[in-house]
Amino acid sequence: MRALTVPNSDYELPEDLKALSGDAKEMYPDYLGCCKSLDDNLGRIIETLKKKGLYENTIIIYSSDHGSHFKTRNRDEHLMGADDYKRSCHDSSLQVPLVISGPGFRGGKRVGELVSTASLPKTFLAMAGVDVGSLMIGEDLKDVADGRTEGRENRIFAQISESRTGRCLRTENYLYSVYAPGLDGWQEGSSDYYEEDFFYDLKKDPYELENLVRDPAYAQIRKELSLQLLDEIEKAEGTRPVIAPLSLE
Repeated sequence: MRALTVPNSDYELPEDLKALSGDAKEMYPDYLGCCKSLDDNLGRIIETLKKKGLYENTIIIYSSDHGSHFKTRNRDEHLMGADDYKRSCHDSSLQVPLVISGPGFRGGKRVGELVSTASLPKTFLAMAGVDVGSLMIGEDLKDVADGRTEGRENRIFAQISESRTGRCLRTENYLYSVYAPGLDGWQEGSSDYYEEDFFYDLKKDPYELENLVRDPAYAQIRKELSLQLLDEIEKAEGTRPVIAPLSLE
């Protein structure tokens, strides 16, 4: 399938892509063209389902496994492996589309809570009437869609590979990431020791342009986030590594 290129006058780069060097000026129009082609073809599938009388009884999930930072990230001294467009803790890589439509998922509602694609398998099984409880990580996203969020931690955990061996935690207000020094991200999937890598105050810096990982004013917040990140690593990987705070001297 060929990408439909969008004329340069029809788009505006996101603020992070404007501010950082990369190849977005060249590649972003084709990226938008690919998005339009996907949308068009999804529309064809939906129209076919309607014609065959299957639409009302079909659940449609539209998602992706990663975004693209257009070579604007991973140009730092902690790059240990290789990188192109996606291996980063930043929102440009982490944020993906997720649309669920069909029986049990109706009404055009947009959910503001942070959710993870790690929850999709458990959600699929719940759609089929299978409750796996705590045997799998993640959650049934229908609970979130229906507003059953009392006591829920509004955060997501991600593993960073290939550009480095890393882990990150994204909350409503902060992004916190760690890396394993000296480990090649292409060769090593995990580590028992990490050091702090990135920290962003998303309320003040929504485009993640100022890394505050060495700012002493945020030392306590980083400490709290490191404990939360360790909880998520232990839940997903069955081990609890060490996260060493940066020395601010």
